Amino acid sequence: MMKKWYLRVSTLAMTGLIVCFTAACTAGKAPESSPASQAGNSISQPEESNSSAVSQAAPTTDGKMNSINDFVNTTEFQDQIEDLKETLRDQGLDMEITAEGNKLIYTYRYLVEVDTETVKETLETGLDAQEGTFKAIAQSIATAVNVESPVIVVRYLDQEGNLICEREFAA
Repeated sequence: MMKKWYLRVSTLAMTGLIVCFTAACTAGKAPESSPASQAGNSISQPEESNSSAVSQAAPTTDGKMNSINDFVNTTEFQDQIEDLKETLRDQGLDMEITAEGNKLIYTYRYLVEVDTETVKETLETGLDAQEGTFKAIAQSIATAVNVESPVIVVRYLDQEGNLICEREFAA
């Protein structure tokens, strides 16, 4: 039950991020390009995340997952975000969700060239506006996962993988 609630909240947050991305993409005046032709661009995964290994990790006796990494790698979580990832790819953005210790990390990478200074301003404004949502998600992680002081990290990268902006939201 808690996992389903958490998945719904995290999906809402990702929807908010799409709004930020769309505004930033427009502000950055991304050139016409075929995201499909550049879909080979991928984000390096932190060793701990092993996001390609989707599993059916069993919850602990209290009904919580053992780690954020276990939660992210469940089939249920991966199924929940797959449509969103496809939508973002169609708009020129790649998304990966990984875990490192107590952090749930949303990494977005542009698949097209953008004006990073303009995009950075717009993304930061959008992240500021979504602060309450991300803090609520960080708090909700503790209801689904055995983790102390959970943190949401939102990271935007340019086409080459260079950091545009990053924010952390603690519970």
